[in-house]
Amino acid sequence: MKNKFKIFLIVILVLGILVSCQPIFKLVTGVKNPKVYVSNQDRIEYYNPWIENKEAAILIKTIENQKSFVSVFQALEEVSFPIFIIEDIQNKKSYTVNCYEDFDYTVELLDQKKLDKLKETQLPILKLVDSLSNNFITKETFNKSKTTKQDGYHIRIVHGTFLGKKLRKRISGVFNSLDPISSITILDLSIDEDSKND
Repeated sequence: MKNKFKIFLIVILVLGILVSCQPIFKLVTGVKNPKVYVSNQDRIEYYNPWIENKEAAILIKTIENQKSFVSVFQALEEVSFPIFIIEDIQNKKSYTVNCYEDFDYTVELLDQKKLDKLKETQLPILKLVDSLSNNFITKETFNKSKTTKQDGYHIRIVHGTFLGKKLRKRISGVFNSLDPISSITILDLSIDEDSKND
């Protein structure tokens, strides 16, 4: 069963790479062999550059179990990831970045205060992320007492520690260019290591 699960994971990741905007995505981003199970410590360490010193309410969610893991990756078969959604709370608009090469351009636009030049999030992507959320459980919460502000930005991102440090660094530029960030929700594409024997 475990071998079948690993084979399924490899096939899905290869498909994800092929449909992404960069066929050499794995090489460029430094993606290595993905782990299905990731410890909470490793997860927090990986996402720390995005969440340290942030006053936003932050949620890190993980996939609930193997069955949910399969459902999530099947849903992502024809979508490039990571999926990065910036929701402009005041203007009630959302924008999506999901191509490796687009993150630097996004930072340029944000630095120039030209958020409206970004690609607006299509309804199917919003529905996809909403439906994916049903397969995740909250693993870590930061700044829980913070309430969502009436302005600023809510960030939703579907990502995985296996996507590597190079991509994490590119995405960090987006976090650093957005202000104020009201809340951050990370849907991490892994199962928590503590659930391994459940």
